[in-house]
Amino acid sequence: LLQEVTEPWIEAVREIDGYSLALSSPRIDNFGLAILHRDGDSEGDQDGGQDEDSDGQRLRIELGDPWIEEVELGTTTLPMAVQPLTVDDKKVAILSVHTLPPAGGRMARNRNEQLQWVADWAVRTRETGVRPVVVGDLNITPFSPHFRRLLRSGELENSQRGFGYHATWGA
Repeated sequence: LLQEVTEPWIEAVREIDGYSLALSSPRIDNFGLAILHRDGDSEGDQDGGQDEDSDGQRLRIELGDPWIEEVELGTTTLPMAVQPLTVDDKKVAILSVHTLPPAGGRMARNRNEQLQWVADWAVRTRETGVRPVVVGDLNITPFSPHFRRLLRSGELENSQRGFGYHATWGA
């Protein structure tokens, strides 16, 4: 899952050996998205879509067809990418999100509206028997009440739990 994707990025990632561009929504601002699939990682491909977990156990991974959700926030519409997959018969949907930075009252309200949309998406997804996973640049700290609301209302788990705080910017 790639974020902040522009047309020049799309041209560059098309040249990466071993990967295929599954979906792209390039933009001239910082909110373009793309999804790459490692060649051979979908059902019926050469290696059968298998990978190993951290214990060395073989996992069966089947990739579904990704799509873009367009979310209207006031006068702005932002894309969010969804990648469905099945891991050992467990259905998962990964939502790639890049929220607006809270630079000023209007943008902060729009960011919070976007976070609520994400929480609602997680609940709707779980209700269909699919496990939601949210990744991306949320433009928020884990100390924010808006982040805690996202976790609570979306019934999501904080991936930092048990691992401590780590910088994410500049990674």
